Amino acid sequence: MHKIREKGPPHHWIPNDIWKRYVDFWASPEYQAMRRANKSNRASSTGGSLHTRGSITYSATVKKMELHKAEMKRLEDEREACIAAGEPAGPPIDEDAVWDRIAGGRKRGWVYGKGKVPKRPMPQLVDPEDASTCSGPDAREHITLMNREIQQQAEAYKREMEAWKRRYETNVTRLQTIIDTQSVEFDQ
Repeated sequence: MHKIREKGPPHHWIPNDIWKRYVDFWASPEYQAMRRANKSNRASSTGGSLHTRGSITYSATVKKMELHKAEMKRLEDEREACIAAGEPAGPPIDEDAVWDRIAGGRKRGWVYGKGKVPKRPMPQLVDPEDASTCSGPDAREHITLMNREIQQQAEAYKREMEAWKRRYETNVTRLQTIIDTQSVEFDQ
């Protein structure tokens, strides 16, 4: 669009009414202010890294990765301390949940550094923020509730799979009947 804007007259593939709207937009004070700001930003050599990865700078990404590593170490140390003290350590640490929290969480289906992330169909491991890694009434209750939810979802999944299996077997039987009928007619 830069080349088209600089050349002036519209090209054959841009209708005149659309070209007029482009010219009006390019002449607007908002667009001119944005152009000046972008030109200034491109010419700037001050500040941190000029190279970015995504919407945040490379150095900010490195900081998030360091935070993630430190948080994982802290949680693993807590877990090991519980085990050494003879207490139940609770569920394993969900590294994905830790990263999601440090990266700023899921936004419009995306998690920074992971890309598009589908919603989890079933709860996986316990997020360390949801329950303490050591034993305690709150953690036990939370884990019990999650286990119950997982069991209910597993039973629902099993029922759904059985229904699909019955439909599949019915369809196979119907197809076999059609094939048998057609081969009898073909033989005659």
